[in-house]
Amino acid sequence: MTCASTTEQTIDSIAKGKRKNPGEKSVDSTTSTFPLERQYTVRGFMRFLRMNPWDMVLSTFLLLMGYELKMFGNSYSIDTEAMIQVQSSLYRSWIGLERFGLLLLKKMLGLYWYNNALASFLTAVCLLVAALLWAYLFSGVTNFIGKYHPVYFVGPFVTSPVLAEMLGFSLMGAEVGIAIGFAAIALMCLMDFVVSKKWWMGFLTVLFATVSFSLYLAMVTVFIAGFAMVFILLFWDNSKFTLARRFVFIGVGAGFFCISYLLYVVANVCALKICHMTTNPYISEQSRWGKDSVHHILQSISLHAASLYSGKGIYYSKVFTCLLALFIVIILISVFRHKVDVLTLIVSLCLCLSPMMMSIILGSAPSVRTEMSYPLMFAFAVVFLVMWTSDLFNGKIAVKYVAVVLAFILSWSQALIVNRIFYTEAINHQQDAELAQDIRNRIDELGVTDQSKETLVFLNYHPSACNSDCFTSDQLGLVGRSLFEVTVSPEQGTFVKTNFMNIMGNKFKQASKPQLQSAEKVGAAMPHWPAPGSVAKKGDLIIVNF
Repeated sequence: MTCASTTEQTIDSIAKGKRKNPGEKSVDSTTSTFPLERQYTVRGFMRFLRMNPWDMVLSTFLLLMGYELKMFGNSYSIDTEAMIQVQSSLYRSWIGLERFGLLLLKKMLGLYWYNNALASFLTAVCLLVAALLWAYLFSGVTNFIGKYHPVYFVGPFVTSPVLAEMLGFSLMGAEVGIAIGFAAIALMCLMDFVVSKKWWMGFLTVLFATVSFSLYLAMVTVFIAGFAMVFILLFWDNSKFTLARRFVFIGVGAGFFCISYLLYVVANVCALKICHMTTNPYISEQSRWGKDSVHHILQSISLHAASLYSGKGIYYSKVFTCLLALFIVIILISVFRHKVDVLTLIVSLCLCLSPMMMSIILGSAPSVRTEMSYPLMFAFAVVFLVMWTSDLFNGKIAVKYVAVVLAFILSWSQALIVNRIFYTEAINHQQDAELAQDIRNRIDELGVTDQSKETLVFLNYHPSACNSDCFTSDQLGLVGRSLFEVTVSPEQGTFVKTNFMNIMGNKFKQASKPQLQSAEKVGAAMPHWPAPGSVAKKGDLIIVNF
């Protein structure tokens, strides 16, 4: 976040209720093509934080409210057991999953050796920093009257249940948080480029965007949605900038996105070639375009849209749909009053559809954790509506206090859900550890003396008991579930459960495919856990039949 060298001057923004922060470079309005009042700097970011101390307190409180159990606990989420037990194999699979940047960043930060407690702590910290970077980005482009408060964005963003589902994957949570921050930095560099015309700002834009995509490809949707949000704030009610200039701005952004994405694609192909790998079917099979009929795809997309916008489940909210409705109403009124043009309306409608980007790209209902543009649009809608209301009432102080309270209440309600997700995970982890010990005791009763010579096979799954304060399994995604319950197939279920048994201090071998097939035949006649005989030794196999 550096900027071109320009002469610092006082920004004449009394009419807008703004003033320039020391350390921020102001933009010469006689040479600037776009309505930016200042450029982004590291010093400006630090000043932004210092000027909003109570926002920092509220934002940190809300983060801790949602993530305290995750930050300072040591419960395991899905794939964490594999990260500990078969680290090199899991890291190598990331290349096939087109996340080569994730692996490189692990090595660069010294996080290649996985520490679950440290990963959980860094996940929450990186999320907060990323949210503050996005708040700083929007503070530099808003053209509304009244003071912009970071908590308007940070509160709803860091307490999003969708992000909890994503970042709950502790093995990559911190790095995804960094990727979210890099997307914001890329957009800051892009804003500085359109003002300064410095080539190296363009280079930094491409660099940060490409790295962000390589860490987690869903950042593509975050970058696109973020750029559209910047457009809305930057050109809001700014009639002196022609339609042609707005199209130029969109063209510049689209150009940098295409360059960054193409560079990512080339780098990904190189990574696959170097490692002698191909794209994992998990990635290639997700896209249903060309595999299913168009009718089936459109039906899947429409059903997912109905779930998302109706606020179905714990990850989506009816409040979000209400905010979008108000957002569109305001845009339509502004178009009729000639405050904004039809182009702004089109961009706004696209923004309202941005949470559906992954569904449209894949042609099916995506995993909740990949819908990164949902929490971004949620938080942006709060920012826009608060700033528009402040503008309507000429920046009156009472409006600010009401807005802060409402943003806090909204964030509080989301934090309760996030905390409960991680509470459920903690309880399930405790019960999983107890179940693992019970299984170990039953195996000891079989006379097993050398675990390293024994192959462990799990058939079926063990439903979570948890307690009445937990979310039920059908309410959760993957984060928060019992590891003994996660079973896609006998092979996957055995892999997860055996790894978990081993990180609890055991040394059992993983089963091969022929061994699994043999175990399934034997298990068909076995009683189910916890009945006597539900744990049996057959030759070189120890079979646990849930």
